[in-house]
Amino acid sequence: SNRFEDYLALVIEEEAQKLIDRYHAYHNFLHLEHKRNKERVLDAPDKEVKTPDYWRIDPKFNPFYVRKRRKSIARSIAKKLTDGTYHPRRPFEKKIDKPGGGTRTLSIYQLPDVAVSRIFYERLLEKNQHRFSSFSYAYRNDRNVHFAIQDISVDLSLDARAFVAEFDFSDFFGSISHEYLRKQFDTNGFYVSEQERIVMEGLINA
Repeated sequence: SNRFEDYLALVIEEEAQKLIDRYHAYHNFLHLEHKRNKERVLDAPDKEVKTPDYWRIDPKFNPFYVRKRRKSIARSIAKKLTDGTYHPRRPFEKKIDKPGGGTRTLSIYQLPDVAVSRIFYERLLEKNQHRFSSFSYAYRNDRNVHFAIQDISVDLSLDARAFVAEFDFSDFFGSISHEYLRKQFDTNGFYVSEQERIVMEGLINA
């Protein structure tokens, strides 16, 4: 065991626990709803507890499975990262209805890949945060929605003719050229190790 492997196991556990807590909340909601229905009507339908369909595709989508086997999964991934043979699994694509009509495609990654992505994101952000715009509220860990609201409030108070518009960029991130992304690492002075490049390539191409 090494420090990275132990940290990876911890992050895998945290990511799995998030989904487990969410699933338990869903289960509790169903239980209370079923209990209320039984008190109101005589022939209340049976309680039906569902699991996400993609849990059946691969067990590493299942947070209960992943949490239980986090140490062996972390050991396997750490070895692949060292060998340069780590490749994220293809995400499950789920279509959900948008409130205004149409659908949006969600890419759902296996939990170990989510953990790896989070670790490398945190590592890269720590080294390169000074390269990000101060308006990158969604990507800097020292900026949040409250900063965004405050900045907007100041801008509006200074300019009486300011307008607020809402945009819905259709598949904005999915449409960005991968070659363009690669060039940004070289032309904008980002600190990126060879291992980090390999992992990012894998995530981009998954």
